[in-house]
Amino acid sequence: MPQMEVKVRFKTKYLLGILAATAVLLIGMGIVVALLLTYTSYKTAVGIIPFFNMDLESTITSYYSSFILLISSCMLALITLNRKKVGDRYWRHWCSLALGFLFMSIDESASIHEFLANVPLHYLHISARINFSIAILGFIVTLLLFVFYLKFLLYLPASTRKRFIAAGIIYVSGAFGAELVGGIISLYSHNLDTGIYLAEVVIEESLEILGIVFFIKCLFLYIEENLVNTRAVFSLLAEQTNSNVLVKR
Repeated sequence: MPQMEVKVRFKTKYLLGILAATAVLLIGMGIVVALLLTYTSYKTAVGIIPFFNMDLESTITSYYSSFILLISSCMLALITLNRKKVGDRYWRHWCSLALGFLFMSIDESASIHEFLANVPLHYLHISARINFSIAILGFIVTLLLFVFYLKFLLYLPASTRKRFIAAGIIYVSGAFGAELVGGIISLYSHNLDTGIYLAEVVIEESLEILGIVFFIKCLFLYIEENLVNTRAVFSLLAEQTNSNVLVKR
């Protein structure tokens, strides 16, 4: 049966530009919502508040976060296939990262972490704000993952290692650091529409989004610098180089 070759051409810097611009737009809308809730009596503002409120689930912002986590998972899966093909002993670490980001993508939409954080509080009969339980659980998991991936991090090229750690610090600072601050604020404020609490929420979600967008850039750079067989597919540094993906059927 004859094969048909289809060439899909794009520049990765444009993709990153779109992701970054969308992130900035959503963060801006989150700030607008925080200001509306703090200084006005609006509850919907023609749909702006429910669509872009960073303190709510099932919003445009949360779906965007889920989407960029899914992009990260797909890119990690591509790296896994390449690393396994060349016999890299750490290909399983890449695979577990891909699965982890896939879970994070699903969790961003389904809020699984909030359910898990409530389990110990329920069975141990502990009275605490969910912000604290999520933050503590998150820091514990982060520490365990750091220990598990330490050899993998040391194996990576120095430039990639520094970028991955930087992206991780940005994300964890928002996901758990700011979450902990939010728990402290909620202890002293019964009204979660206060300006200081909403400001914390915007900072938290913004750091998470920016951390993942930066991580996607790190993955593109890793592919460009280290995966020789895929340099033609992902070109970030050469402005005039287009990516080529071959689809055979």
